[in-house]
Amino acid sequence: MAATEIRGELKYRDGLKKEIIIKTENNLTSMIVGIKQLNADVSRLLTDLVVQEQFCGGNDKGDLQVDDGDLSFQMKRCSIPPS
Repeated sequence: MAATEIRGELKYRDGLKKEIIIKTENNLTSMIVGIKQLNADVSRLLTDLVVQEQFCGGNDKGDLQVDDGDLSFQMKRCSIPPS
């Protein structure tokens, strides 16, 4: 029987990617548990990003404003707090 897995990918603003792989068995119950685990892992990663953004909020060095017609956003350069 082939191994079953649930995959997710987070792509950061700088282009780096974080792949999340959850191994499951080939049945519905195991897949539901795997999806819940994927949800928890993604939530943890996104929480870390929010904390990082809050840390960078007061830093105005290296700001970059991009306005491309329909799309407008601002990026801030900052140091990442120690884990």
